Amino acid sequence: MKKIRDDGDAMTLCVFSAHSPVYHSGGYCVRKRSHGPYTSCCNGVVYHKRHSRCCGGAVHPLTGQYKSCCFSRTYYPSTQVCCPDKSILPKTHHSHNAACCGYELYSPTTQGCCNGKVYESDRHVCCHHRLLRKDHYTKTGCCGYRTYNTDTYVCCDGVASRKSHGRYTRCCGKSAYDYRRQVCCDGSLNYRTPHSRYSACCGTKLYSYYTEKCCGKTIVKKTYGDDSKCCGYSVINNRYYSCCGGKPYYKSSKLCCDGQLSDFVFGTNTRCCKSAVYDRTKSICCNGAVHCQTPGSYPTYCCGGYLYNRYSHICCANCHDRSYPKPPVYTTRYPYPRPPYPEHTTRYPEHPYPDHTTRYPEHPYPDTTRYPEHPYPDHTTRYPEHPYPDHTTRYPAEHH
Repeated sequence: MKKIRDDGDAMTLCVFSAHSPVYHSGGYCVRKRSHGPYTSCCNGVVYHKRHSRCCGGAVHPLTGQYKSCCFSRTYYPSTQVCCPDKSILPKTHHSHNAACCGYELYSPTTQGCCNGKVYESDRHVCCHHRLLRKDHYTKTGCCGYRTYNTDTYVCCDGVASRKSHGRYTRCCGKSAYDYRRQVCCDGSLNYRTPHSRYSACCGTKLYSYYTEKCCGKTIVKKTYGDDSKCCGYSVINNRYYSCCGGKPYYKSSKLCCDGQLSDFVFGTNTRCCKSAVYDRTKSICCNGAVHCQTPGSYPTYCCGGYLYNRYSHICCANCHDRSYPKPPVYTTRYPYPRPPYPEHTTRYPEHPYPDHTTRYPEHPYPDTTRYPEHPYPDHTTRYPEHPYPDHTTRYPAEHH
């Protein structure tokens, strides 16, 4: 159990994130609001929503005519139709409400599409991609790969059965039954009892929810009346107890965080952030990461696992580009001496780099050659620190 923010002897872990121009957290990223109120995102790419449009994760410029999206492309809805196969077909003079069927257009009001072929809806019906005749006219329905009369039959899992019980006929698996006399529980039929109006299914069995509870498909008595609550395969008194990870606990003295019990270390201000607890008056939880709020600063909001300022940045979803750098992150810890950090806690450098300083990874080196500050080993050729004049050629010394 991790403890976040405490002024006593325990350590404090707070994650601070600087307002980097771009950073990622679980598919979310933060970008600068470079176009003011017209700034928007397209898979992490910032664009001006009055001048461009996002289609299928790509930014497309807008022209004089109205454009809409057809997957990752743009098209003109007034003269074109976007098809499910991502193709764009031109509209004809009689295809105002046209839809796509393969490489053809059809009218959904009088026609249908079956496996890429256009058919007349008043003569045929499409059952599992097979074109069949409407033998029962408007009462024709599909049951598997065949048609049936919807007035006299009912289709139960691909099997057509006669409506022996009229409008009370229901399906239980592949069988039909009388809904007035039986109840279907998970594919198994149970006969109704005199108190069946209080009955419900618990697995394949029927039970009375007026006097019983269904806990994990196990029927148990309501020992505590209306305060009875399931905890695992038994009931507890919900007035005083709650359930955490399938085990009961006294809810006035403990807090359940992600299946683990914790004390109210911050009194009534104690809140959960996954398995950690924190003080809600001093910190904020963003997708499992606890951030310390700076007093007197602008209101901050969550973007994935990070904080951001709505006035200067925007939060974008579906950010999968890993080429952008992550923000400088550090952990603040009180008080000293320092106990070891838990194994599951990642520790970052204590001080962030300034905004004007570019930080490069240690390995590999950038394109610019980097020379060590200390003398070279004996087997390494060392060049002079200052260049020789252009007319002077210097060759490295030979080792004997």
